[in-house]
Formats: sequence, structure tokens, C-alpha cells
Amino acid sequence: IICPVFLLYRDAISHLHSTPARFFFWTISFVIFSFYLRVVQPKIDHLFHRRQSNLEQILTKFAEDLVYLKGLNSLIERIEQIISETLYPRKIGIFLLDRKKDAYTLRNNNTEDANELISREENKEVFSWIAKKNRIIYREFVGLDPQYEVIKKEVLRYFDLNESVLIIPLVLNEKLLGVINLGRKSDLKAYRGSDLYFLNTLKNEAAIAISNSLLYENMEEQVRQRSRELVAVQNQLVQAEKLATVGTLAGGVAHEINNPLTAILTNVQMLIDSESIQDEDDKESLELIEEATKRCQDIVKKLMFYARKPLESDELSVINLLDVINKTMSFIGYQLKQETIEVSVAAAEKEYPVRGSSNELEQVVTNIILNAKDAIKRVKSSGNISISLSKANGRIELNIKDNGGGIPPEVKSKIFDPFFTTKDIGKGLGLGLSICHSILQRHNGEIKVKSQQNKGTVFTIILEEALLRGIEGKRK
Repeated sequence: IICPVFLLYRDAISHLHSTPARFFFWTISFVIFSFYLRVVQPKIDHLFHRRQSNLEQILTKFAEDLVYLKGLNSLIERIEQIISETLYPRKIGIFLLDRKKDAYTLRNNNTEDANELISREENKEVFSWIAKKNRIIYREFVGLDPQYEVIKKEVLRYFDLNESVLIIPLVLNEKLLGVINLGRKSDLKAYRGSDLYFLNTLKNEAAIAISNSLLYENMEEQVRQRSRELVAVQNQLVQAEKLATVGTLAGGVAHEINNPLTAILTNVQMLIDSESIQDEDDKESLELIEEATKRCQDIVKKLMFYARKPLESDELSVINLLDVINKTMSFIGYQLKQETIEVSVAAAEKEYPVRGSSNELEQVVTNIILNAKDAIKRVKSSGNISISLSKANGRIELNIKDNGGGIPPEVKSKIFDPFFTTKDIGKGLGLGLSICHSILQRHNGEIKVKSQQNKGTVFTIILEEALLRGIEGKRK
């Protein structure tokens, strides 16, 4: 463009001798140049960048389609369609990881159960490299780019075995979910830079979408697998339920802490305003501060003790079951009072010795009492929970009774099953009673339940009575 324009202007100016003619010439030139910049040049740019613009539109459309695609097969079919209609490769192979076969299985062209596999072990170095680099490998660059030198032989062998010239990795968090193998183009042209840029953007979106689809597809299998692993990870589930219970108690604990902190703040302000600490009122304020601080420390101490994870090496010792109940009530009593739940404890004797873990039995009692509170609040604004202890024939029986809505007969047999809950979503994991059952089995005890619709429920815990001197010896 520049060369002919320069020659034209040089010849034109040599024939223009008058000033008005030259002024008119430069004015017309300016108008034409402005028209070129505003109209002609954008069209020329669009012509040269038209393919890049089209590829960007295709990627945008693919991102929009992800919202409506249902299932992994639909997603794979859409990815194959986009690549086929955009780049026209002779062969497309979309392989996804199959952990059972320890290989990548062909999933496109309705070949979900195809026998075509790519072994992970045989291509270990190639897959390890692309998982780490997350970069498309183009056969034309393997012999030219030094970065491929460490895997050059393995990659060329891979290309030959799979009849491909492009490896597109589907990587998420440095994990190789799968690969897309592309053969040469139908017109035998090479893949251009714009093609590789398009595929690089496509693979990132495809990897996220495939990962989500795989999670959804495997959800039921994961649930079954987690259920089978429940026994092996019982200690972890116990701790998880304890933390969930602590979360339930957080509101009551925070409310209890608020009053002492208010007292501390008020009296500290009084102390700051005073010139000396001689007045009796000032001394009383300091004593009040000390009392409130100790109260806060006591609450936090109980909370931390309850949330403490028991060691696997902890041995069962002789403890007083009545002390377990009293500690539990000192921990959750305030919360129950705020919920307008009245709790009564009936024990004819002072000692109810059993062999067990105080921390774990406190968890059992806490879970059952909080379940009773929830059962009451579902049907009424206030209610009563009765706790009673008794001894008979070398056994100690603990009854926890509420006047809530009761347990429906059709779900009564399932309440001790893992992950079964009648609570609303987000308000329970369905593990509390299952964990209580497991803890009592460890203590050679048992738990029973009796319930009537709209009348209430009674949970009965039975433990073997231990020798009383165990407690006395421990106190000494």
C-alpha cells in the first residue's frame, strides 16, 4: 500500500505548481486517508483475522452449551462435534481414565464399552510429562523443540501406535483425566497457530466439564464405597460428628460467653475512669472481672474437652455414669434452658460405676439429648426431657425420655443406620445414633428405643456395672 501511494504522491506533487492546487490536493488526500482508516482497514483486518474470530465464537457457544448438556456421553459427543466441524481431522479419539483397567478408554463415537485402550503403564513417561506441563504436543514440533527431548522417543512411538499427530491433554490440578488424539487434517494441511490456540482453550473448559460429569456419574458408586468403608474409618466419623455437635452448641456457648464479656468490658471501663483502686466499689468490680473471666475460661475448657479427639491407645477405666450425665448437663444445660426445654435427672444413688471412656459416653448422652430436643421443637415450642439411672442384676440402666413427636414406625428400624436422618437438609449428617451404637458396642453395652407417635421417645442404654473400688482408687 505504501509504495504505490508514495510514487503517486511524488508524481502528483511535481505537476502541481500553484499553492491552491496543492492545498486542494492535500485536503482530498486527507479525506481519502480518513475514509481508508475508518472503513477499508477494518475490513482488511477482519479478512485476515476472520478465522480467529470464528474460533472464538465457537468457544463461546461451547461454554454456553455446557449448561444444557446432560451426562458425560452428551459432553463427549459435543466435544467431538466441535473439533470435527472446525478442524476436520481424519481421526478423533477421546480417551478417559478408567482406574479399574488402569488405562485410558475410548469414549467417543458411542464407544463407551469399546476395547480400544491406552495403557497408563506403557505410556507412563508421556502421561507424566503432559500432566505436569499441561501442554498440547504437536508431532511437527517434537523434533524441533528441545523441551521434548526427554520424551522424544516415547512420544513418537505413541503417535505411531495411535495414528495421531496431536495429543491434547485433559488436565485438572495436575491430574490427567484423559487425552484427545487427533489425526491429520482431511485436506492434509498442517495445524496452524490459531488451531492450537483454539484447542488449548477448548481443552481447559472440557477438562473442568468432564471432571464435573465424572463426579456426578460416579456419585452412587462413591456413596456405596463410603458405606463399605464406614467400619474402617469409624474413629474419623466419631470425630466428625463431635465437631458437628459442637457446631450445634456454638450458639448457646456464644450466648453464655457474651454476658461475662459484657461484664468485663463494663468494669474495665469503670477501672479506666477511676484515679485509684481504693474504693470498695472498685474492688468489687475487679472481683467481678475475675469471676467473669473464670466463667469464660470454664466454658471454653469444657468445649475443648468435649471436642478433644480420643487417642486409639486410650484404655477404658472405671467411671461414674452419674458424673458423665452431670458434666454433659453443665455443658448443654444453658442451651436447653434457652430453648425452653426442662431437664430432670433422677438417681437414687451417688455412684453408678461402669468401665468406659468418659469422653465417648458424654458424646453418646449429648447426641441423644440433642436429638430429643430436636424432636420436641419439631412439634412444640417447649417440652421436657427426663433422665433416670437405676441398677439391677449387675447392670446399670440409663433412660432418656422426651415428650416430642415420636419416631414413625416405618423409620424406627433405620435410625441406627449410617447416614439415615429425618432432619432437614443441612441440619444433620445421619451419623449421630450410628456412632452412639458403635461406641456402646465398644463398651459391651446396648441401646434400645421405644417410641409412640405424638407421645414421645425413650432411649435406654444398658452397661455392665463395674467394681466401685475402681472409682475410689482413682480418687485416691
